[in-house]
Amino acid sequence: MTEVSITQTGGAIVVTASVLGATGLSAYQVWLSAGNVGTETDFLNDISAGAVTATAANVTAAGAAQTAAEAAKTGAETAETDAQAAQAAAEAAQALAEAAKTLAETAETDAQTAETNAVAAKDAAVVAQAAAVAAQGAAETAETGSVAAQVAAEAAQVAVEGAETATAADVVATAAYASAASSAKTAAEAAQAAAETAETGAVAAQAAAVVAKNAAEAAETGVAATVSDAVTSATATATAEAATATAQAAAATAARDDIAIYLIQMATTVTDTQNLVLQQHL
Repeated sequence: MTEVSITQTGGAIVVTASVLGATGLSAYQVWLSAGNVGTETDFLNDISAGAVTATAANVTAAGAAQTAAEAAKTGAETAETDAQAAQAAAEAAQALAEAAKTLAETAETDAQTAETNAVAAKDAAVVAQAAAVAAQGAAETAETGSVAAQVAAEAAQVAVEGAETATAADVVATAAYASAASSAKTAAEAAQAAAETAETGAVAAQAAAVVAKNAAEAAETGVAATVSDAVTSATATATAEAATATAQAAAATAARDDIAIYLIQMATTVTDTQNLVLQQHL
């Protein structure tokens, strides 16, 4: 009986045959009973070729496994880079959202300040309007006093003219009367001048009151427009910042989903390669 042993050292395959006692069919006889034809040398060459083929297949499978492992490593590194980019995008989106919140709070504060200023301007307009009404009333009163003073002056003038036509017999009395009438005339003229001055001042005060009233109404309108513009600007800014933050968050989510799909594909490739290697070794 011939015993055959096959060993592999490095890249060399060594086949050793030894003759044993007759305990059954030899490996060569088993080979012949399997339908093979040839000498023992042919038998040794045949099993050596099979071992070489199996070794080459194992080397090929190992190379494929190594290539798959390197591809998986590269994919993992790429996935890690994408994950870091997604994290950075998410942090940037969060920073933008916080900035938008700060801008919105600032705009709200500005709007509240503008509203307070508007209330103050409205109160000032009310006070100015009341002052204008009071000034107009004073002007009307001054005008009435001016008319009364003018009537008194005209009456004094009539008295003076009457005194001048008195008879010569009443010269002494007439002179005293004339002096009093002259003083009354002077006082009346002074009163008339004062009344005219008061009337002019009243007209000026009335005009100033109208101007103050118009200015107060214009200020109230301007403050209301300022409040509206501030609120509109703040709303537009907050809306734009929120839209930017939403878009960046969506981009980060999409990148995360792509990374997950890529990792699943890499895991599937590695599993298929491992199954192929196992099948070739079985």
